[in-house]
Amino acid sequence: MEASGILSKHKLRTNKKTNVYLLTAKGYDLIHVLAGFVVWGDKYLKNEQAEMNDYKIGQSSSEIKTTIEHILSRYREFRTLQLSACT
Repeated sequence: MEASGILSKHKLRTNKKTNVYLLTAKGYDLIHVLAGFVVWGDKYLKNEQAEMNDYKIGQSSSEIKTTIEHILSRYREFRTLQLSACT
């Protein structure tokens, strides 16, 4: 995914041996696709893998939009923290 421009690799300042992979703008645009997998998994896999059920969402477009916005918000926070720790 790095070669495709979906992820970018960064080194931690505190440990140069540790790589941190973050979404690029191209990868960030895939959040809606990834959220679709969350919706699909919630519908079809919830009884098979209980530990995978962190997102309990319905199928309405407003519920899906809310979930996507939550994922985007959490990722923006995560990316800011990770970039501040990288060189």
